[in-house]
Amino acid sequence: MLKSQPLILSAFLFIGCGQLSNSTPEVTDITSSPTEELEQACFYPGRCGDGVRRGGGYEECDDGNGSNADSCMTTCVSPITPSLALGDFTSCALLRSSTIKCWGYTAQGQAGFPSSTYGQQILSPSAVPVVPVSYPATQISGGFAHTCAVLKTQNASTGSLKCWGANNSGCLGLGHESQVSPPSSTFVDLGTGRTATYVSAGANFTCAVLDNGTVKCWGTNNQKELGYNNTTKLTAPGTNGVGAAASTGDSSNQITSAIAVGAGNQFACALLSTGYVRCWGSNGSGQRGGAGSGTPPISNIDLSASAIAVGSSHVCALTSGGVVKCWGSNWAGAVGNNSTSDAYSPVTVDLGTGRTATAIGVGDFHSCAVLDNGTVKCWGFGAGGRLGQGEVDVAPADGVVDNIGDGVGTSVADTTALSFSSAAIAIDGGYDFTCALLSDGGMRCWGGGYDGVTASTNFGQLGDGSNDGGGNGLTSTVPVTVLF
Repeated sequence: MLKSQPLILSAFLFIGCGQLSNSTPEVTDITSSPTEELEQACFYPGRCGDGVRRGGGYEECDDGNGSNADSCMTTCVSPITPSLALGDFTSCALLRSSTIKCWGYTAQGQAGFPSSTYGQQILSPSAVPVVPVSYPATQISGGFAHTCAVLKTQNASTGSLKCWGANNSGCLGLGHESQVSPPSSTFVDLGTGRTATYVSAGANFTCAVLDNGTVKCWGTNNQKELGYNNTTKLTAPGTNGVGAAASTGDSSNQITSAIAVGAGNQFACALLSTGYVRCWGSNGSGQRGGAGSGTPPISNIDLSASAIAVGSSHVCALTSGGVVKCWGSNWAGAVGNNSTSDAYSPVTVDLGTGRTATAIGVGDFHSCAVLDNGTVKCWGFGAGGRLGQGEVDVAPADGVVDNIGDGVGTSVADTTALSFSSAAIAIDGGYDFTCALLSDGGMRCWGGGYDGVTASTNFGQLGDGSNDGGGNGLTSTVPVTVLF
């Protein structure tokens, strides 16, 4: 089967078995010699669109249906890049075109459009255009009711960060508290010459990593989640970064080497280039991972971490060796250590004999990991189908919600992993649902069964276009395909 970007043979382009052209497009993925390629292509005379995926970098996917309205385009590439962002009831994906699509609950404009345009519930990304952010996006994040994107603007003076949706306590960073949707033409002001490299939208506050390795947060500040030694909310980023005293500018405890950040509910954590993790804000359930030092207290955890994922009140980190460590609120087993006691320091999650993780993601009360064999395990609160193991109702007939990792239900190690049509490569969780990106370009979501209304319907955050006849999406305890 021919690759989507054809191979150059000398000054000619091989476009079919025995067919040559003198075109010379750029080729970025060549895995064998021209002779081998010619022999393979003539021996396997398939092509994009025949319904059989050719591996080795030639085709990301091939569903053979001639439609671009799903997870495989007619050019045999996925429309999605390995980046997804789930809010409480809203899903977003960063597309190959560096554009963004969001779906699910959008009553407060968090999907990028006012509810008057597409209604309060968008049932699939195929139902809406891309979010009008005006510039190419490089990273996205979904919060309680707002969404943010890091943008590439070519000019630092024009800004690099936009947020939209609900603006409780000024979490959009625009200097006011009015809802914004679609995204404003105004960028978040991060300071003269400063741009964002990473953003995380939390529960009514937002944090961003800047190009100099510092972190700035804005929005609500009841538990010093903005990283200053006060509880004053900010409707726009302050002058100093996290750990610098807002009144004196003392930078002795300031974070200066961050590469990623995660905003939860009244606390946040940053991943440093050294592999350390530093957390600040509320510590009522151990979510800081340690008491911390300084004013305000900021923990400093040595984990050799390569990634972090922050939930409502718990955190998971992926170490460079593929080990998952979690800490914080554990009432339903989200920490994964067969207990319901809160963890005030990191504990290791047993993923099963010989298994390591390649990616992690968390929801409000559950956690997930992509394993080294491309499967997925999730643990924590079991209601709503978010773990992919069949539980839906928050009040089941037997009176026991099937949590995983809480010491009552199945352990994480003994849980049957979820497998897909191809290997999972990225994962994220929302309030009551989970989504994974696959190596063949597909996106699968499951759960969505406890939205405060019923266990059988949701706001469309699964993205499969299912409809109960009244405009609501349908819950699924097994992965469903997102329609692009």
